[in-house]
Amino acid sequence: MKQIDCLCLGISLLDLTISGFDVDFFNRDNVPIDGIYSFAGGDATNQAIILNRMGLDIQLNALIGKDDIADVLTAKLMHNGLSLKSLRTSEEVKTSISIIFVKDNGKRNIISQRGNNYEFDETHIDFKAIKNARALSIGSIYGCIKLEPNGIKKALKAAKENGATTFADLAEDKRNEKLNGLKSYINLIDYFIPSYDQASDITGETEPEKIIKRIKNIGARNAILKLGETGLLIDTEDFKGHINGFKTGKIVDTTGAGDAFLACFIYSILDGNGVKKAAEFAACGAAVSCKFMGANTAPLSMELINDYMKKGHG
Repeated sequence: MKQIDCLCLGISLLDLTISGFDVDFFNRDNVPIDGIYSFAGGDATNQAIILNRMGLDIQLNALIGKDDIADVLTAKLMHNGLSLKSLRTSEEVKTSISIIFVKDNGKRNIISQRGNNYEFDETHIDFKAIKNARALSIGSIYGCIKLEPNGIKKALKAAKENGATTFADLAEDKRNEKLNGLKSYINLIDYFIPSYDQASDITGETEPEKIIKRIKNIGARNAILKLGETGLLIDTEDFKGHINGFKTGKIVDTTGAGDAFLACFIYSILDGNGVKKAAEFAACGAAVSCKFMGANTAPLSMELINDYMKKGHG
């Protein structure tokens, strides 16, 4: 019997978020503002926190340092109710910080420090946890360069050998591997769910339909392309088509919306739903997440998301 619902493997760091940012700030010597926050962050971390908040049994498999930033990060992880059993630490790495500049319209720009996530390799993978998980989520491919390609392939293979459902997002292609970097293991990913910008970069295509086609041509079983506010383009075994984005009022912060989508999609799939229903649920969850400052602070639940869905979408 599986002991955990999902292992979230990949990026973990500390987010420092500045809200109400204006580029004119850089022209001033001192800018006093109210909106400076710190959060646990990173793709795998965001997914883990949201899934845990939604009631699933989650493990976060990431590498962090043994420094003061790591102390703050682990305190925030524990505050969010996450177990640290699969978290790996090393005195030889520096725990990373991202500085996130959020504009009044909710759009953001991120400056990330190199550090622990660049050193996460296959020796840090918790294979025991993978064997005891119903699902494995890679957050994100190309996010931890030393996992490519062997570490990710071994993790995915272990998951499939033990009957787990596998999910993966996509980060910036730091090594310029493009599609070639995915070919050896993309067939082991049950649901490949990249955002438009990253997918466009690795395929060299700008039209969503051509992006999906290129991804499917290298062996992807089920591909879902996140298109931001405009919704999703889906090409899977049980549903093909476009799903509109949801509108939930004022956008506060778009940071982590893609991670919220993936977390909600995983939740719905593990709850036994088909792709279309799961994608609609996840699209709404991602939109709701943008109403809150921070990548994983929205109080997402099945009840809250279903309530928003009843109100319709645009």
